[in-house]
Amino acid sequence: MKNQQLSLLAVVSATLFVLFGCAPSSSDGGGSNNSASVAFPELEGKWTSSCTASFGEGVISSLEISGSDITSTDVYYSSTDCSGSEASKEVGSYSNLSGNSFDDSGAKNYITSMKIQKFDITPLNSTSKDDMNAWSYCGVTSWESNTPLDALGKTCDGVAIPQKDTTIYKGISLTGNAIIVSDYGTDSTYSTSSIVRVLSYQKQ
Repeated sequence: MKNQQLSLLAVVSATLFVLFGCAPSSSDGGGSNNSASVAFPELEGKWTSSCTASFGEGVISSLEISGSDITSTDVYYSSTDCSGSEASKEVGSYSNLSGNSFDDSGAKNYITSMKIQKFDITPLNSTSKDDMNAWSYCGVTSWESNTPLDALGKTCDGVAIPQKDTTIYKGISLTGNAIIVSDYGTDSTYSTSSIVRVLSYQKQ
């Protein structure tokens, strides 16, 4: 449950810069132009990351893509290797997946946009609940264990969660059964400084 803006690894951003830095825009005729609400069938299904250490915790992330809808889930653990108890969970849902795709160096790359619909945060045990209340996490001191809180429009650990229906931008690179997702947040222009985080997922 830490500031995810600090989780970007330089080596991964360099890789994605190669993949997305020269991506064609929708106006230059490059790639395939997809209209709003068009899904990418090859991306459909559930994708899961490995355990990632994050400031004394471990986190496993997943994406579930169905048509033009996406659900993202981050489960935080009490230990950095994700072997401990589940501490908290963040679930975001998005609609209207659309964008451009293009092939490059054996990978299929996507520049996508989507609209955020919800972002729920849930402490999963009493320790996390007490810590979040003590920190006034998201400006809230009434957290309850196993009770989701709608964090849309709030600032949590220095990260501003957008309002409902705000357009979010992501870059995706697909190779075989693996994807790398770079999150631009609400900035549609790719740059290493605008990325919130980068994660690698395997198809489940």
